Amino acid sequence: MSDQKNSLIVDQSKARELGESIYHQYQNRLGLFEKYEPVDYSLPTGIISGSKGHSLFLTYVFALDDMINSNSIWRKARQIYEETPWFFDAEQILTRSNTGLSDTLIKLNVTEPNEHMKRWRTISKNLLYSYAGDPRKLTEKPLELSRVIKKVKKLLEINDDRIIYRYIQLMSASRLLKIKKSKDLGVFIDSNIVLFTIYTGIIKIQNDFFEGYLDKDPLSTLTRKVWNKVVKTLKIKPWNLEKPLSIIGNKLCPDMKCLLCPIYSNCDKKFNIKISKNKIEIGISKTEKIIKSKFCSYCGRNLEKISKYCDYCGKKIDQ
Repeated sequence: MSDQKNSLIVDQSKARELGESIYHQYQNRLGLFEKYEPVDYSLPTGIISGSKGHSLFLTYVFALDDMINSNSIWRKARQIYEETPWFFDAEQILTRSNTGLSDTLIKLNVTEPNEHMKRWRTISKNLLYSYAGDPRKLTEKPLELSRVIKKVKKLLEINDDRIIYRYIQLMSASRLLKIKKSKDLGVFIDSNIVLFTIYTGIIKIQNDFFEGYLDKDPLSTLTRKVWNKVVKTLKIKPWNLEKPLSIIGNKLCPDMKCLLCPIYSNCDKKFNIKISKNKIEIGISKTEKIIKSKFCSYCGRNLEKISKYCDYCGKKIDQ
């Protein structure tokens, strides 16, 4: 393991440069991020930061699962809280009628109001019986991050690691959860963000060859440290960099859609990479790899046949 780690080097200055560029483009909805609206986690009027109401509001909204990535959900949730704050109280949720809860969930435009209503009632029971109706009591004393993750997964009944992590990030940032070594709560790292960090040349190999795993050390820890330092240097919230990194890492890097990437010109492409599931092999190439266009560089759609124009958006293909 130590030999593997020593065979890697980190270009932190490049990480800062690219991180700042990506953050700026995402916050201003430029280029690739034009259709992505940064999620606004601001509180409804009347909630005091760090209060029980604050923790309940976050808990019930995050229980909506993958819908929490929509700014529309957060806007509507704030409006509903300001009109009917009881909707985010464990005891009230258990005593209200199904019709009342379902109607309110429909206002949030959830896809399955009955399923979410069942989940909210289950969460309310767990909160009342185990934590006196207060999510802050999940950590009455500082706990290891791994224990907090288990507790939150059990409470929210969600297995999506990214959503769980974001919930803990926000709760911890507002001092609603106590976590040992809270500095570890930086950017959430997955295999695609690790791959992005390698493609850009932020993590490089010193020798002619490296073999490892995208989801294991040393790559996962090195990647986390790199982006956590960027967040600290830029003095920004980790989720405001994590999201655009995730968009690029998930939508572009796996399919090598490099021509769409907002930092394509800064990417280090002088290497050969082989990936099998999460196993990665990296070798140094003598010449820069030429990216062939197998997709439309305007709309991102895959090209089904050789053509001068995209069948979807009609734009002329740049070869």
